[in-house]
Amino acid sequence: MKWVLLGILGALIAWSLLAYAIMPDPSDDGRTVLTWVSDDNPARRGSIRLFEELNPDIRLLLDPANTTVEKIIVQCKGGVGGDVFNCYGRWQLVDFVRAGVLQPIDEEAARLGFDVAKTWPQVLDEISIEAFNPASGRYERHQYTFPLNVNANVMFF
Repeated sequence: MKWVLLGILGALIAWSLLAYAIMPDPSDDGRTVLTWVSDDNPARRGSIRLFEELNPDIRLLLDPANTTVEKIIVQCKGGVGGDVFNCYGRWQLVDFVRAGVLQPIDEEAARLGFDVAKTWPQVLDEISIEAFNPASGRYERHQYTFPLNVNANVMFF
């Protein structure tokens, strides 16, 4: 029985190595590949096309199958998460920051012109978090994201 199991294990390892060896390289055209974890809205195709036109050295792949908070966190912690993903509110932002999958983007956002001053004051708490800095003894706000999919929740009577 143990020889049967060892034979099956050996076959599975061999097939896995074969599958890995023949797996196509997504960057075979020399472009940097980024993965965007988002829903499969038809508008995404247009956004991807425009992004690639503006950034011809980057290939953007859409991953609509892994959009839940848990999947994003687990995949990022495992080193296989998307490069860009949607964050649908403060509760998700806090989870992503606590899990260590988001880093502050204050300096890059200011340098590239999409810092908190460039958006609505009402979304400040949705794109940034205040944290205590022991070095300064103060709470400091750090930006982690920028609005993309925005909406307004309304109540009809």
